[in-house]
Amino acid sequence: MFPLLTASIIVDIIGTSIKEDPTMSIWSVANCVRVRFGSITPKYNKLWRGRELAVARQFGSWEESYNFMKLLLIRTCDKNSGSGHFPTNPSFDKNTGLVKQGVVEFVAVAWAYGACITAFDYLRSVISIDATFLSGRYEGRLLMACGYDAENQLLPLAFAIVHKENEDNWEFFLTLA
Repeated sequence: MFPLLTASIIVDIIGTSIKEDPTMSIWSVANCVRVRFGSITPKYNKLWRGRELAVARQFGSWEESYNFMKLLLIRTCDKNSGSGHFPTNPSFDKNTGLVKQGVVEFVAVAWAYGACITAFDYLRSVISIDATFLSGRYEGRLLMACGYDAENQLLPLAFAIVHKENEDNWEFFLTLA
């Protein structure tokens, strides 16, 4: 029975549990399998893949979530007056240099919240920019511009998510920020 225990079967076992707790640990997944099948404990990779498939089945895949980014930014701007989001860079074919037609591909996105834009007039004339790594399956960089108020409190001004930190992406961010 052990070799026939696939990731799909694990999905069926933990389906309701993952809905209640999307952050369910791999050890909890292993416990659910043990409760169902006795002393059987599949390998870590199989448990991980089963958990990943269960989350995707319940909430959608990582790839699908990028389709909601534009809608999320539009809604955020609607609810936070004065906020703005900026269109992403177009996707280019590296060989021809032409814009890819009919291809939806995440390249970069930038946004700023209205309250932060309004507060900009009251900040000291020092702006810090920095980037940090995004971890997980889809790596990238979060670029951020921050200002300082009279009490040296940090105020985020603008944000961008890009594939990697390079001169072109910093230019994209700084021309919009």
